[in-house]
Amino acid sequence: MVIALQYKRQGNMIMESGLWNSKESWQVLYHGEKDDYYFILIGTFIASLTPLGFIFASLPWHIYVIQIIFAIAMAMVSPGWGGIFVRHIDKGKEAMTWSFAGSAVGIGAGVAGIIGGIVAKFVGFTPLFIGVSILGIIACFLLFLISKDLILKPKDPSLPLPKIFG
Repeated sequence: MVIALQYKRQGNMIMESGLWNSKESWQVLYHGEKDDYYFILIGTFIASLTPLGFIFASLPWHIYVIQIIFAIAMAMVSPGWGGIFVRHIDKGKEAMTWSFAGSAVGIGAGVAGIIGGIVAKFVGFTPLFIGVSILGIIACFLLFLISKDLILKPKDPSLPLPKIFG
């Protein structure tokens, strides 16, 4: 039930944030990935904090709220990641690139599940949730390494950059 609720909310939010990222009026004059990047960064940060909520959850509804927060965070991440990924696929290698991405996600989820199960069994859930949050926050810091590759550039060089994007 909790997972169903999370995926339903995440599905709705993915559509909403994807539409926002795709249809803003300033995108008619500018291209770039800064908006996608910020959605990924903020969403990843929020998602990385949600495992800490499980430590303090004492009632069933707490789990529902945490999963809704996680769904909203991942709904911010998914369209931005997909947009950036699609714009950087090598021409003629689209199917192979998507298959590698899908395989990496599947293998990563499987390995994370195995490691998470081992850690939960031998150390407990609290250290597991703390460790997952730490790894998520590290992922946020790693996103700063690609920030310079995602600069907003005017389609017409005579146009100034919008002030909100610095």
